[in-house]
Amino acid sequence: MDYVIKILPLLISIISLAISLKTHFAKIREGRPSFSIVQNLWTNSPYYELINDADSKLDFIPSPSYLMFIPSKVYFQLDGENCVSTFTLSPVSYDVVIEQIVSGSTKKGIVKSILPANFSAKKGERDVIYDSVKLEKDFPIGVETYPFLVIISEVEYTYKNKRCKDILMSTPFETIKIDEKTLIHIREYLHDNYHHEVRVPDDSSSIYIKTNKQVISACKNLKENVTFLGGKEGGYGYVLKKLNRLITPMDPMQKYYEKEMKNGWMNRIKGYFSSRKEGM
Repeated sequence: MDYVIKILPLLISIISLAISLKTHFAKIREGRPSFSIVQNLWTNSPYYELINDADSKLDFIPSPSYLMFIPSKVYFQLDGENCVSTFTLSPVSYDVVIEQIVSGSTKKGIVKSILPANFSAKKGERDVIYDSVKLEKDFPIGVETYPFLVIISEVEYTYKNKRCKDILMSTPFETIKIDEKTLIHIREYLHDNYHHEVRVPDDSSSIYIKTNKQVISACKNLKENVTFLGGKEGGYGYVLKKLNRLITPMDPMQKYYEKEMKNGWMNRIKGYFSSRKEGM
């Protein structure tokens, strides 16, 4: 007992030091640059913005590069019951950005990119755009287009005289870091499918509706658009499947379909399939 009493102050000191070091390193980690790309498309002046969420001050204001896509999900009804799906990314040129505002700060909002009003959209399940088409032998295909952007950005920056780079993928739900290999696959996909680029409509109509129509058109010519659906040897490292799970971990229309099935209305809705199975 006397021995325990003697070493107790030492134990308390060690524990206090450990807690102090943990707090210190936590503060250091919190101070490191932490980037996100926030999309605000739910306005008449839609935009997205590169933000440094940490309190750290960068040595210079970064000049990020962006790849932009509009995502769609394509469903194939294989028989009377089952469906498989794949994921597509319709490219959007960075030229669509009509104004870029640099804040002059390396913390909080850094660079804001203003988009045309055609990118304005509401955030919600009911605003997913759906259409379907029947090919030869009554082979139905359904396309869901999501009213938001998938933005891939390489953010090169200098922090405490050290050059760094983060590769980010942004959706309205979150910003995550992706690795160089994933970026290479996305660029390869873009290279092979640049002709599926969606251009801003000449009028004030939605670019997401236009995207849906373009994907439907591509599905009518499946043999000529195999790569757009990921049908290439190696499947671009199965990057479409990976992004599909990140962006739509659960079918955003699942509750709607279940409700329709319960009410016995499925036969009245063209192209809505009774069950789904993730594919490709």
